[in-house]
Amino acid sequence: MPSLFSDAPRAESAVDQLIETVHVLLAPGGCAWDRQQTHKTLAKYLLEESCEAIDAIEAGDAEEVAEELGDVLFQVLFHAEIARRDGEGYDLDSIAAATNEKMRRRHAHVFGDESQRTQDIAEIEASWKRIKDEEKAARTSVLEGVPQSLPALALAAKVISRGESLGLMGDRDSMAASFPFADEREVGRMLLAMTAAARAQGFDPENALRATVRELAGEIRDAEVKLGDAGVIGSAGETGSAGV
Repeated sequence: MPSLFSDAPRAESAVDQLIETVHVLLAPGGCAWDRQQTHKTLAKYLLEESCEAIDAIEAGDAEEVAEELGDVLFQVLFHAEIARRDGEGYDLDSIAAATNEKMRRRHAHVFGDESQRTQDIAEIEASWKRIKDEEKAARTSVLEGVPQSLPALALAAKVISRGESLGLMGDRDSMAASFPFADEREVGRMLLAMTAAARAQGFDPENALRATVRELAGEIRDAEVKLGDAGVIGSAGETGSAGV
């Protein structure tokens, strides 16, 4: 077995067998193509496999979901084995250990003491946010940690959400009144119509939205600086006693 595991005897599971397969593929004498890959060259495949898994989930095909999740798992193991092989300071075991510790810490309502136990969803969400904010206390902006590789629409929603957390996006009721949609289908049809109209006029809607979101992100960062100078917020957009 690869060095990701203890040398103690144990029954070999299907996961162990897959890890061994990845180890062999990347070892001397393994697959020449696989051995040439890096985290950067594999990034697009991780994205593709994740998207295919989402497609399968939305289609409700259990067999397809299982296959696509397997492909995502293979990508994770691939990256972990590259890191172990190249001495990057982490491997599958350390990844799992760190993630396990983080999930237990963030689920204080399950793994914490009795005073933290709850099944109230609002309390769970508040606790998760508080613990995560404590972990990310060194961040200087609410926008830190937002994946810039997200599709433009998902990125826009994420940046708007972060702006809302500081009270920078205006009144929700007023915004909703500007576009009073009846349901999600109507929202989808509007977005589709705008996409078609943009394309018909030679514009790339993805690039257009991404550029506008960058402008919004700049405005949020500028506002954070002003609020910070005024003592209204601390690091990572945490509000002070004055609130926003």
